[in-house]
Amino acid sequence: MKNKKGFTLIELLTVIAIMGILATLGMGGYKVVMPRVRAMQSKVQFQDYIQAMQKFKAEYGYYPFVKNGEDYQFSLNGMVSTEDFVKTLSGKNPRTGKNVKFGGNYKALTFYEFKDSEFEKEGAKRIVDAFGNPNIWIVVDTDDNGLIKKNKLPGVERDVRAKIVIYTKTEGNSDWVQVKTWED
Repeated sequence: MKNKKGFTLIELLTVIAIMGILATLGMGGYKVVMPRVRAMQSKVQFQDYIQAMQKFKAEYGYYPFVKNGEDYQFSLNGMVSTEDFVKTLSGKNPRTGKNVKFGGNYKALTFYEFKDSEFEKEGAKRIVDAFGNPNIWIVVDTDDNGLIKKNKLPGVERDVRAKIVIYTKTEGNSDWVQVKTWED
């Protein structure tokens, strides 16, 4: 009997094939799990914005960026600029880092500390969700009845019980997932 030293070609090819199969399965799992992780990160980010706006209202008696009337809807990076949103809720100028009285936050209080991960890496430096989507919409219940009207929300068949909701529009980008802060 011969004493074997090393692997035969068949054994080596078998190991490589098994590793390839495992890698393929792992990548498939990654593609399924990562969108869910990003959606959850975005939802937490949006809940933090809601809490900051509620703290603002507790301090000043009104929501920032809101006009009175029926449920008020506005887009970040559009109707309200990233810079205005950051200055109002953080009490700091994002360019200088210095305290600033802005958007009704006349005491320059910090209601929220923004993180670098919440902004585009390049370009306009807009606020984005975890997918990189800047199409973020906020709807505020201005009549304080605790309901957001269904006509203010995409694809919703009933009014939503909330004071503030946030959602994203995906506008046909297959890499983005719609994120919303309410349950259907």
